[in-house]
Amino acid sequence: MVSQGASAQSLEASVIAGFNAKLAQRAQWLQGNNTGVTTWLWDSNAAFTTVLNNPTAYGFVDNISYGNTGDFWGNNYHSSSAAQEIWAQDVAKVLANTIW
Repeated sequence: MVSQGASAQSLEASVIAGFNAKLAQRAQWLQGNNTGVTTWLWDSNAAFTTVLNNPTAYGFVDNISYGNTGDFWGNNYHSSSAAQEIWAQDVAKVLANTIW
C-alpha cells in the first residue's frame, strides 16, 4: 500500500474500518446468542495507526521505508517482524487472564 499512494491508502482504510465494524457486530451477536461463547477482538487498524503516526517512538526509522532493519514495513504491503512483535504484545494483553 505504501507505493500505491494516498487515495489507495484512504480507500483501504475505509474498507478495513467497514470490515472491522461488521466483525465486531458479528462477534457480539455470536457471543450473545450462544451460551458459553466468549469472543475477543484486537483492533489491528488502531494498532497500525498508532505506530504509523509516530514510528520513531516504537524504534522504527519512519513509516514508509521497507525491507531493512529498523523499517516498519517488511515489504510494500506487510509489516516487519519487529512490528509483529508489537502486535503480539497487544494481543497478549487482550487475552490476558484467559485460557490462551
